[in-house]
Amino acid sequence: MNLQFNIPGIVTRKYVEGKGRGLFAERSFEKGEIIFADKPLFSVQHVYNRSTAWTCGNCFRFLGNLNRQLAHYKKLFQIRDQLEIPEFDHPYNFNTKVFSCFAKCGEKYCSEECRNIAFYSHHQILCVGEQTAENNPMYLFKKHSIETNELFFLAAQAIACLICRVGNDNSDDQFIQNNNNNTTTTTTTTTTTTTSTAHTSGSAPQHVPLVERICKEFFNEYVNREWWDVRIDGNFTYEEAKTWSLESLELLRKALLPLLQSNPRTNNATFINTILGMEFYSRLLGLLEMNDNSIGFNSPLEMFRKNIDKMNVAQHIKDQANKAMASVVEAFRDHHSGEDEDCGEDCNDHDHHHGHDDMMMDSEDNHMDGEQEEEEEIFPAFDGFGIFGLQAMVNHSCIPNCNVVFEGDNRAIIKTLRRIEAGEELLHSYIDEDTPIEERTQELITYGFKCNCPKCISESSK
Repeated sequence: MNLQFNIPGIVTRKYVEGKGRGLFAERSFEKGEIIFADKPLFSVQHVYNRSTAWTCGNCFRFLGNLNRQLAHYKKLFQIRDQLEIPEFDHPYNFNTKVFSCFAKCGEKYCSEECRNIAFYSHHQILCVGEQTAENNPMYLFKKHSIETNELFFLAAQAIACLICRVGNDNSDDQFIQNNNNNTTTTTTTTTTTTTSTAHTSGSAPQHVPLVERICKEFFNEYVNREWWDVRIDGNFTYEEAKTWSLESLELLRKALLPLLQSNPRTNNATFINTILGMEFYSRLLGLLEMNDNSIGFNSPLEMFRKNIDKMNVAQHIKDQANKAMASVVEAFRDHHSGEDEDCGEDCNDHDHHHGHDDMMMDSEDNHMDGEQEEEEEIFPAFDGFGIFGLQAMVNHSCIPNCNVVFEGDNRAIIKTLRRIEAGEELLHSYIDEDTPIEERTQELITYGFKCNCPKCISESSK
């Protein structure tokens, strides 16, 4: 977890009186310009979306190429024809390799680099392997998360990242040995403070353990409250949130405790009791709930399907491409129809959790005309959520000067909505700013503040 608080010459973080931290432009930007792109600290794909949006388990890029995507769907729907889209130049061509998880759990990656990043940062802790008993605690934890709230997946990834950082850090070896023998500990709401009896006044500076440095930095920089005090909506109650959290943590503790105890660097009571304690877990969930962002972008295969008839290519090639896709298109129409029937009019959010900010698709889709926007979606877009370092520091306004878009992978791209001057604070809307002020005020309760932007002040006075 590498928190970044500025990009020299681009943006910097400042504290604003009565408002807290914010992100400010260090130079001017024109309308429509990209200010920066931010990779997520932690991110996950919604479970419902995993089989129908075949993407990399690390960067979320769609895998293979158009024909490999098509073959994936034909296998999914047990379609036997092997017709392929003819190859020709068009804007939706892409090509990646496909790598499997080292432990053959089913996770796929677009490159060896992505596989290594995911494995060594968190996946090695959370992977259930090729064959897992149904009573395996990690299997049960994931099953519980699917049945209750997918935010638990994001929290587990954050904890796994901490474990990997501490487990692979050589600098803390001496500390851990001394800490097991010579320290007293005090646990606070945000981190664990360790005072070593080996150091007295005037002695060498106290060695601060890695986990404390990471946790303190993380919790101090992002707004957080206990999860059940943050966001309770029609999907679950206060009591359910507390019960689910206790159940989730117990399963996660059973899964991770043997692993933590097997590594000398993580076999530390202070460390274990911090990251697997309810005080830490509840505030981590609250932090993620208050700062996460939806991640979404269109399938290149869907964009190809929608635009093939407009392409400057021979008609017989268009016909061949449409014929190759026809059986899958029909299967998806049946699939979507079945989902609508199962869901019904009173269906809640599909997996009990969405990132808070409105999901922005890739920029080409944002410029579709009204007629195109009404078209059905056949090949599903990517749908997930995550938490970003710099993007999460951009404050809210109902008259934003920038927005967040995704263009084919999990990077949050911050683009200007108008010209932004050097020294101006970046502001984007956490909600739909076009709704009445009463609705906006209610939605912002989750974030623990009342918006005082000029629009809200003006509408409040009417």
